[in-house]
Amino acid sequence: MSWQSWPELIGEGYALGLNYADHAREAALAAQPVVFRKSCRPAPGATEVCLPSRSAIYEKALALDPALCARLRLTPASIWPGLDSEVELGLILREDYDGRCDGLPALGYFLANDISLRGLQLMGEGSDEPLKFWQAAKSFPGFLPVSAQLWVAEPAWPAWPDWPDWRLRCAVRGRWRQDASLQQMLLSPRQLLDAVMQTAGRPLRAGDWILSGTPAGVALRLSARQRRWARYLPASLRVRAAWQLQKRRSGYLHVGDELEMRLEDWPALHCRIVAAP
Repeated sequence: MSWQSWPELIGEGYALGLNYADHAREAALAAQPVVFRKSCRPAPGATEVCLPSRSAIYEKALALDPALCARLRLTPASIWPGLDSEVELGLILREDYDGRCDGLPALGYFLANDISLRGLQLMGEGSDEPLKFWQAAKSFPGFLPVSAQLWVAEPAWPAWPDWPDWRLRCAVRGRWRQDASLQQMLLSPRQLLDAVMQTAGRPLRAGDWILSGTPAGVALRLSARQRRWARYLPASLRVRAAWQLQKRRSGYLHVGDELEMRLEDWPALHCRIVAAP
């Protein structure tokens, strides 16, 4: 194995949601992995994440669904950010992949902190296209601190059809709140690549990168009962109710919070939440 620099050309990004059953349970969603595009770029070695201003979040929400914003009577002051973090294993392709080879393509691996604005994500509960809000909530500039270098194994790792039993962990304010084995992922490495290729609608190219999903322990939590009740509410009330429920939780991030991401004996990924300039 070796540590190598990131390539100069970085391609399109994709992320897996609900790829750990325990994470799906804490969100009261079916454990059926979904794939969506990531529009922000990896930030190798970044040590700070900027909490966007409420005005920037409002402008993003308005661009996604102006009708929903009108029903919510949304203003920059009324929007709830709900900053949250997700530790994930990332993969970047070092060669093209079309699904026809027997094994895996050459890959690089990295540790990632997938920052999310849950307030914006929960607006998708009132939309016909919730994945648009998932993508937007996770794609603000600087929302993806990653390892300064890529972990590369020769020959390609993993050669077996499953993930190794390596611990993936995240600490917030010095307290570990995510801790799971990579083997808890629902999709195998090959299945993950094929699912992303299906969403992309084309073979994957060298430089394309993937976030494999996060385990349980994030701040966002909803119960099955809460989701059942929400189905009977108008879209705007559904969003406001979700915001009110989440505001009571103490796990959301604030300016000054320190985060630490770890995978086995890899170098840790540290970052700090800072205010918008």
